[in-house]
Amino acid sequence: LQPTETVARTEATQQRDALLPFVVISSTYLLFTITDGALRMIVLLHAYRKSFTAMEVTLMFVLYELAGVGTNLAAGIAGARWGIRATLVTGLLLQIVTFGLLFGWEDGWSKSQAI
Repeated sequence: LQPTETVARTEATQQRDALLPFVVISSTYLLFTITDGALRMIVLLHAYRKSFTAMEVTLMFVLYELAGVGTNLAAGIAGARWGIRATLVTGLLLQIVTFGLLFGWEDGWSKSQAI
């Protein structure tokens, strides 16, 4: 190889290596967003099946969003302390646990218990 070809390959490799964390984090965040939307839809459909009123569904999602504010604050602190990779993996694992908890949602629960 010519010296200029070696330098060009090295630069291309460095650019790819620099871009890889961005691609991984962006892809993971995209998947996280899709699963969050799926989780909301599952909860909404379950609430519909349980004959929740519009106000009850609104209350449920307002509480969900308020919990999200606290979660985002905690995630920001955790990300600053332990890094984005650990925070992102922990968030994804917690979302998997949340999906698992939906299987424990019993049809016999009252509306207030379900919220």
